[in-house]
Formats: sequence, C-alpha cells, structure tokens
Amino acid sequence: MTNVCSDLMNAHQTASEPKSVPESKSHVPSDKNKYLADPELGLELCASLIEKGNQKNRAATLVSELDELVQEKFLEHTENSDNTYAAQTYADLNRLLLHVSEVVSFPFFEKACTVAVGGSFSAGKSRFLNSVLGCPSLLPTDTTPTTSIPTYISKSDHDAIYALNFYKKKTQIDEEALKAICHAFSKRFNVTFSHLLQLISVERESFTYPNLIFLDTPGYSKADSLAQDKHATDANIAKEHLACSDFLIWLIDIQNGTIPQQDIEFIYDLNMDTPILCVLSKADKKTEKEIQSVIETTKQSLEDNDIEYIDVVGYSSAEHKEYSESASVISSFMQDVSDKGHSTTLYWQAKKIFADYQSYFESDKQSLKLTQGMINELIFEEGVSEEKKQHLTDFKNKIKGQLDELTRAKMEANKVQEAFIERITELCELLGLDISSEPQKHSINSLKKKSHKSKSQQVHRFDALIDGDISTLSSMADVENIPGTIEKASAVGVKISLDNNDSISVLILKQKLNKVLSQSEIENSLCVGTAVSLQILDNKKCVVKVSVEQ
Repeated sequence: MTNVCSDLMNAHQTASEPKSVPESKSHVPSDKNKYLADPELGLELCASLIEKGNQKNRAATLVSELDELVQEKFLEHTENSDNTYAAQTYADLNRLLLHVSEVVSFPFFEKACTVAVGGSFSAGKSRFLNSVLGCPSLLPTDTTPTTSIPTYISKSDHDAIYALNFYKKKTQIDEEALKAICHAFSKRFNVTFSHLLQLISVERESFTYPNLIFLDTPGYSKADSLAQDKHATDANIAKEHLACSDFLIWLIDIQNGTIPQQDIEFIYDLNMDTPILCVLSKADKKTEKEIQSVIETTKQSLEDNDIEYIDVVGYSSAEHKEYSESASVISSFMQDVSDKGHSTTLYWQAKKIFADYQSYFESDKQSLKLTQGMINELIFEEGVSEEKKQHLTDFKNKIKGQLDELTRAKMEANKVQEAFIERITELCELLGLDISSEPQKHSINSLKKKSHKSKSQQVHRFDALIDGDISTLSSMADVENIPGTIEKASAVGVKISLDNNDSISVLILKQKLNKVLSQSEIENSLCVGTAVSLQILDNKKCVVKVSVEQ
C-alpha cells in the first residue's frame, strides 16, 4: 500500500506545514468535499477502504473454509491427479469464491434480478440511472474511466452506501466519500481504488423497484481504442460485471448516429442470452425527426449484426423524457423484469463445476476398461506367442494400476466436493437463500458468460442415453471425443448416430435440452446433420458436446 498511498501521504505531510502548502492543480474547496479538502480525512478514508476483513461470524468462517478447500485441498489433490480439467475447475472455483464474497456481504444481490447499464465512456450511464430512478444526485456523473467502480443500486429498509474491497471488507461510507473515490480522489491525491474495491452498493429506502438491482459500470473505452490496450482495466471490469447481469440496458450517445462497431463487438463478447434494450442517450441534442432516424438506423445495424433487442428508444436525462411511440418502453421493461423471480445459483454452480470435473474420471475409467477388455481378448487369441502374452499381461497390469489410481483420485475429489457443497449449503441456509437444484433459466443464463467464450465458440453439454453395446468402441483410441451426427429431432428429443459405428445410437431427451436452450435455439442449433462430439461415461450414459454458432 506504500506506493498506492504515497501521494496521499505526501499531501498529508505537506498539509501539516502551512507555509509550504503548494496549491493542487485539482484543488477542491472544503465546502465541496471534506475528503478532498482535508488530506488527513482523505488518508483515514483510504485506510478504511483497504483494510482487511476480520469478521468472526459463522458466515465469515464458512467463506474462509471454502477458500481453504480450493487453495489447499483441491490444489493438493490435483498435484497427484492427471485430470485435464483441473486448471479450468480451479479457475471456476475461484470465480465462484469471488461471487460468494459478494453474496455474504450483500445477500439481497442473490434474491433479485440484476439490470446492468452498459455503454462506452461518456455515453451517460450514471446520468441515465439518476434520471430514470428519480434521484438526480444518486450517482457521481463526472467519473473518469480509470477510477470508476461497479456500483449496485437496490432497495433497503434504510439509506446507506457500502464499499466492498477484494479483502472481503465491507465498509459503510457517505455520499461525499462515494463522489471522492469515484473521481476526484485520483486527481487530488493520485490514488485510485478500481483495483482495490470489488463493488459499491448504494441502498435506498425509497427505491421504486423492490425486486431489482441496477448496476452502473465503468465506461468500457477511453479516447484510445481497446485494440491498442487489450488489457484495459475498465474494459475488463465492465465486461466481468455486465456479463454477470440478468438483463442489459445498453446506452449509445445519439450523436454517434448509430451503434458503433466497437459497441457491437463488446456486446458479442458478453454472450448475453436475453435481448437487450438500447437507449440513445442525450436525445435532447437532436430534433424528434432526427431521433427517429437514428432509432431506425440503430435497429437496422443491430439486425444486420444478429443482436437480439427488445427495442431502441431515445432518452434525455436532462429532460427526464423518453422518445418512443409509447413513451413508456423503459418503465414497462423495468416492471416486467421486476415481476420475474430469481433464485440463488451458488449451490447449482458448485454442483456443476464438480460434475464437469468428475466427468473426466468416468470417461477415463471407461476408456481404460475398454482397453483392458481388448487386451483380454488378445491374450486368449490362438497363435499368440508366450512372449507376446507376457507383454500383454504386463500392459494389462499397468492398466489395472491406472484404474486403481483413478479410483483413488476420484475418492479424493469426492471428499473435496462433499466438503465444499456442505459449506455452500450451510451458507445459503444461514443467509436465508432458497437452495434450488435448477434455478430459473435467466439465472442460469447469466452465468454462461463466465467462460469468456465468444458466441461463435460456445459449447453446450447435454447428458444423454446410450443404446447399444459400447464394447464395440474398444478399438477407438479416444472415447472422450467420439464424432457423431444428429440424425433426427422429435418431440421426444434429439437422436444421434456415431460416425464410425452403426450399432450405437444416442438420445438427448427433450427435458435435458430445455434446461439449456430455448425452443428457437433448439430448432436453429440442433438441426439434422449437425456435427457433435460424445464423451462416454458408462454403458448407459454419455455427454454430448455441441458447438453452437450464435
């Protein structure tokens, strides 16, 4: 923290010597913000925001135990396992732990739908939220792209503002502190918080939508293009939080004339599964005829780029006015979303992460057993010399050793999984979160983005049933990626034939498909002739992987 706070410390030291106080280039009068006018108060604010959490309640203990299971027990297990999914599973578990820390600090986040407001820097996101929520000074509107922090707005039984840092410390702050850390703190003391604060929560008693949480994110771009800075901090922060939302309102400065190509590429990367609502901000800068022209141009651009949208409307935060045929598209959208339910996905995520990890063991076990069976047949074939039989027997024993090691590794993974799920379950019960093995579809869809895959590369996995004798696959070198083709689609489900084996067929039941895809997605993506990949689990079950172009 010495480097981070050096300028602030210097400002504090200088302030103690009145005769040599240099005037700051971004001097803020004391009647404007006490944290900027008084370096000592600024230092106290900085110290409180970077402090490590030291709560000793049961929830904090459970979070600590979950972290230990991942950082110690799981990693220790992977050192003695050849599971190729280990790295991905470790990354997924760490993302889940980050989500858990947010939920523990703000349980309401897991009970309501999140509507994110996104767009490029200077698109007017904060002003838009202040306007549509009826709170003109709710959010700072002069934020710079390098110091902005994702800010959640929700209803509470009292007005409060909290900051959550990456050390799991939740600190209550006032409005002056919010405005200082989001912008002027950087100019005044050369201290930024975007890499220290995970999020800010603004809670209001008079909030209009009790079942909604609104998310204001940093502008994703700066004056220079993202192509020049692929690791742009604000782009990464915005993308991570926007992609985790249930629904998205995308703001476009109407003076652009249409949606910029950079916005289109950014929306693609979010991999949203719900249509977006596009709002042309600063509509008061145009005549109504010009507004309608930009609306039509933007709609055409969205359609040309295959981006699903609810509507495109104009909006003026200065006039608090929507420009559309009904003049109520935004309010109707918010009310519709507010009526939707939302259940916690913590339990579901944990189960899915470990299920994907465990599938490797089942698949590898089946592959080794098929190899073992093939060796047995060769040993007892006529004409095989004793020397070759001995080699085959030695190979068979090696396979048995691998199966034993696989069984041991799976048992270790099961222990970690059981301990992890047990603590997630207790945590959900402690926080009053309804545990659901199958959350609402929009809750599940909002998690898909965490893979950070582009839409053209999205891979869906379906549990499926096998009809036929899988021993006929014993000659195949890889039973984890068996090529297949969709042969038939019906009301029962999707039937798949193996490309190199006519004696086996596979069926994905319709109910399994509906849990992942909508009916239109099923019809468009799982057509007859579509190539798929199969991973054998046992004599009756397999996993079908389908690459869907979206």
